[in-house]
Amino acid sequence: MSTKCVCHSFSFKRKSVVLFFDEIGMDDMNAFIHELLDDEYFIQWVFHPTPEMESYWRKKIEENPDKKENTLELKNLLSKIRIRESGLNDEDKKILWEKIASESIYRKRTVNFRQWLKYAAFVAGIMIILGGGYLVYDRTHGKSSVDYLSILSKEDDNAGKTGNIRLILPNQEEIEIPEVNAELIHNKEGDIQVNTEQVIPNCIDESGSGKENLQFNQLIVPYGHYSNLVLSDGTKIWVNSGSKLIYPQRFEDNRREVFIEGEAYLEVAKNEKIPFFVKTELWEIKVTGTSFNVCAYKGELSQSIVLATGSVNVKNLVSREKVQLKPNQMCLYEYGFDKVKVEEVEIYDHICWKYGFLRFKSERLDVVLNRLKRFYNISIECSNKVKEIRVSGKLDMKEDINEVFKTITITAPVKYIWKRNKIIIDVKPLK
Repeated sequence: MSTKCVCHSFSFKRKSVVLFFDEIGMDDMNAFIHELLDDEYFIQWVFHPTPEMESYWRKKIEENPDKKENTLELKNLLSKIRIRESGLNDEDKKILWEKIASESIYRKRTVNFRQWLKYAAFVAGIMIILGGGYLVYDRTHGKSSVDYLSILSKEDDNAGKTGNIRLILPNQEEIEIPEVNAELIHNKEGDIQVNTEQVIPNCIDESGSGKENLQFNQLIVPYGHYSNLVLSDGTKIWVNSGSKLIYPQRFEDNRREVFIEGEAYLEVAKNEKIPFFVKTELWEIKVTGTSFNVCAYKGELSQSIVLATGSVNVKNLVSREKVQLKPNQMCLYEYGFDKVKVEEVEIYDHICWKYGFLRFKSERLDVVLNRLKRFYNISIECSNKVKEIRVSGKLDMKEDINEVFKTITITAPVKYIWKRNKIIIDVKPLK
C-alpha cells in the first residue's frame, strides 16, 4: 500500500507550526497506541534517543514481535514533527484547539483507527508545542520543568570525560579548575568560592524573576577527578568521576531541583516547606532532608539509588513505578527489564567511593573495572570471560593503579599487562 503524506499548517501572525504525518495502515490497536503516546520514555526515545534507550526498546520489541511494526511506525511518525516556533499565546492556543475540534467533527462520520492515530499523534505534537518542547511540562507534579537533556546536548560527551574540572556559568563563561579535587561553596548572594582561594562573583541577571528566568551552572567532572560542593541552601553534594551536575544559581521560593548524569552523594538541607528534587534521565527523586547516593551513568546497563538516612520518594520514568525508600535500601533499574527492584544493602559499599575506597561483594569484574576506568582515567580492555568473574574485597583508590591491580590479581584468577597506555586483562592460564 502506498504511503500518503498529509500536511497540516496553521499561521498565527508571526508564528506558524508545520506538522507532517504519514498516513499508515494498522489493525485496531487503540489501547496499545494510547499507551505508547502516554509513555514518557517512548516520547523521550523519539526526541532524545540514547544508546540505553535504543537497547531497552530493541529488547522490548524483540519480546513483542507482533507490535514491532506498529511501534516503529509510530516512532517514525512522531519523529517527523517539525516545530518552527513555540511559545504560543492564549489566543493562538485557542485557535489551535478549535482547529483540532473542527477537524475531528468534520471527519466524525468516516473516522477509523488510521485517522484516529493520525489525530492522536497530531494532539501529541500540539502538546509538545504548547509546552515549548519535550520535558518542559512535568506530568508528575503539574509544574513546568527544565529540559536538562537539551542543556547536556550542548556539551560534547568526550570533552566531558577528559581535561580539567569545569564550571560553566549561566553566561557561558567557563572556569577551569586544574586540581584533581574541586571544592565549591555557594553563598546566598550567589558568589562561589573555589578551593578556598578563587572567588567567582555573582553573575545572576536580576532583570527577571520566576521559573522562566532560572539560570543554571553546569559542573563537569571528568575521569580522574572528583568534586564536592555546597549549594546556596546548605545542601552538600559529592560528585564522582565522569559526572555532570546541573543546578540553578539560586533556588526558587517553592522548589529546589538539580539534575545529575553520573554518580553523586547528596546530603540535602532539610526544609519541609521547599522540597528538593533530583532528576536523572531515568529517575525523579523527591526529598525534604536526607542523604542518599545516585548512580546514573550514561551508557551503563543499570542505574540505582541507595538511601543512607531519611526517606525519599522515587519515580522511574521508564516503568512509571513509584516507590518510597527506607534507610539501607537500594532502588535498582536494569535496562531491558520492566521492573524496579528494591532490596536491602550495606550502605557503606555504595558510598565509600567518596572516602577514596571501593568495596565489593560478589560483584562482576567488569563493573569494578568500569569504576577504576573512571577514577584513574585509564583505558582498560578485557575479554568476556574476564567480565563474568565475580570478585569481593576492598580497594584503596588512594594507592597507585599498579598496586590496585596487583590486589585484584591476588583475589581473582586474572593477569594484566600495560600496552600503549592501556591495561590489558586476561584470565590466568591453568597450571
